[in-house]
Formats: sequence, C-alpha cells, structure tokens
Amino acid sequence: ISLASASPIITVTTKPVYYPGQTVVVEGTAPPNVEVGITVYNPNNVVVYSTIVNSTSSGEYSAVLFTFPSEATSEFPYGTYTIKVGTSTGFTNETTFQFEPQMATVIVQVFNPQNLPVQGAKVIAVGTPYTAITNSTGEAVLMLPSGSYTIQVIPPSPYVPTEKTITVVAPQSYTCLLYTSPS
Repeated sequence: ISLASASPIITVTTKPVYYPGQTVVVEGTAPPNVEVGITVYNPNNVVVYSTIVNSTSSGEYSAVLFTFPSEATSEFPYGTYTIKVGTSTGFTNETTFQFEPQMATVIVQVFNPQNLPVQGAKVIAVGTPYTAITNSTGEAVLMLPSGSYTIQVIPPSPYVPTEKTITVVAPQSYTCLLYTSPS
C-alpha cells in the first residue's frame, strides 16, 4: 500500500507593523534544501526588494531584507506591503505588513474654571484627521506623528472652544492641559 504524503507547504511570517528605521525580517518553512524566492511589493504594487535564500535541511528559511528610511518616500510610502515567497517547485504563499509613522501619545485634559473635568468635548488636531472625545475624567487621547499641532477643544454648552499649540516627537508621550470657560 502506498501512502501519498501531503505536499509541503511554504509559510511566511513577519511582524505586522514596521516603523521608520526598522529592518524587515521574514522567516518561514519550505521544502528542505530548496531556493526560496522572496519579493516585497510596496502599497503601489511596485517591487522594492527581491532576494533568494536557501531553506535548511529541516525546511526553515529566514532573511533580513531591508531597512525602512527615516520617513516615507515615493519608493517606500506608508501603507500595506505584500511579501510573496515561492520555490522553483511551485509552492507559493504571501503575507502583508504595514509601514506606519511612529506616533506620539498626546493625553488632552479639559477642565472648567472650577478645575472640574469637562466630558464630551471634541478634541481636534487641526488640519489632520485626528480627533477624540473627552471621557468622564475630561481626558481624550490622540496618537500623532512627530510635528507641531494646534489642539482645538470644542466643549459642550455652556463652555467656549479653546486651543493650544504643541510640538510632539514620536514615540514620546505628552499631556496637554486646556481650560475652557462658560460663554
């Protein structure tokens, strides 16, 4: 009786998210002692890296691919990258990962003149898509890339909007205190 063995399947793994300055590493399994082709595509489906490595006698492979630049470029924009791997015997697989900017954590605290927290205030980093709403302790959290921002608070009635300019450097954390007064 002949038992057909299942075909070996190639696997590929990497970190789910990379940040500027980090090095992309890929590893996985393949048939033993074969060449494994590895190709990385940027979010625009353009090849940004390609190499060939050999799997070990136990079928494992790994490769240090490339290091992302300190900020996004036309070749390395932020977004979803695809890694495709394959062997000459036709086994293929792929996975994706994200290239994202480092983010600073900005805790915005909103208080009234009596130093009581203001709940339900809309907090906006002006000119960006980043917004949040204050909770019962008057806090809202914004995750922002490095840069200078005008933080605007639009509180519920009877309070008036207020704003403050801050500069952040990712991945540090910051606290931004804002006081709003009744209209």
